[in-house]
Order: sequence, then structure tokens, then C-alpha cells
Amino acid sequence: MTIRKVERPEWRSFFNSISKILEAKEAEIEVALEGLDHMIRRPREIYVENDAGTPVSIEVIDADGGKQIVKFKDELLLPPQDK
Repeated sequence: MTIRKVERPEWRSFFNSISKILEAKEAEIEVALEGLDHMIRRPREIYVENDAGTPVSIEVIDADGGKQIVKFKDELLLPPQDK
């Protein structure tokens, strides 16, 4: 796995492209902050972790140094239930 920093000028194009790549994934969000807040105010740094070219997580560090991590998982496909 590789981790790379996404530079600020790339943020818009990165998230536009990743939203298309991850349509069939489920997101799990870990918030490493006191309290629960789903908005990331004043993001300072963004890192993406890739496995064989596929994003598996994104870490956003805000202006206060708080880390918020989004992990992506393949959707679990279960067989239909018999009625």
C-alpha cells in the first residue's frame, strides 16, 4: 500500500475523480476528535492510501490538527433470501 499527500491545488479534481471511482464502495468514517462533527472545517492536509491503484482510505487533517479518516470497503453482496 502507498500513501501520498494530495496537494491543495489538486483537491477539487481529486475528489471529482474519486467520487466516480468509489460509486460501488461503502464509506466508514472514523472521527479522531472530541465530539462528533461531520463537517471538516478548514482542511489543511489530505492524504490518500492506495492498494494496487485503488483508494482504500482518505485522511483529512484540519487546521487544529484533528484527523478524520474515511475508509472504503467493497459492498457486501449477499444472495437473495428465500421467502
